[in-house]
Amino acid sequence: MVTGHNLNLRHGDKVYHVQTEDKGRPNPVIETLVYIQGRIIHQEQQRYDDINGPEYTEAEVSRRVEAQHQSVIAAIRSGRFDQPSAEPFGEEYVSDRPFDQVVLDYLAEQSKAQALALEVVQVSAFQQGQPASVTVRTLNRETKLPIAGAHVRLRVVAAGSEPDEGVKAMTNAVGEAELSFVVPRSAGQAAAIVQAEAAEGTDEVNLLLR
Repeated sequence: MVTGHNLNLRHGDKVYHVQTEDKGRPNPVIETLVYIQGRIIHQEQQRYDDINGPEYTEAEVSRRVEAQHQSVIAAIRSGRFDQPSAEPFGEEYVSDRPFDQVVLDYLAEQSKAQALALEVVQVSAFQQGQPASVTVRTLNRETKLPIAGAHVRLRVVAAGSEPDEGVKAMTNAVGEAELSFVVPRSAGQAAAIVQAEAAEGTDEVNLLLR
């Protein structure tokens, strides 16, 4: 079972508690619950039957846990839960769709509301146990102009360990930032998650460390 995530997030005049956890291989479900003052206002579940066989790795489950956790955080920041939903609790987001399709649907929806785009400019060679770097750029999706002053963070997710605190930077005048880190020795089962946030929105890219 992969360790989950808990976060208290203030948006507007409310504090949301976001909890994401892996239910384990006997019940291959990643579940995210959103609370306000102890009351559950949102539930999101995705199954990972597609990788719950010989191909199972904790790194891939960790990546999916992280992706789902961050997608719900982005939904809160975009204002999705600002108004109470008229639908029954959890009805819209409990789904048996394949994980990749859920991610694609979510990203398609979010891209309509998010102006910030994060792209990878350059990556160094990834060698186990060695320093590496990733250069990213933040742009406005509509104008294609660089976004300076965006906060970016890179975290490494490796099999058998929790995602680290990562490294942080701020984009320069041309919207670029370089993030340096050390590739874990289990690089065959590891990924670097790069996230960006600014007034224009949020975005994320994932890099397999092979």
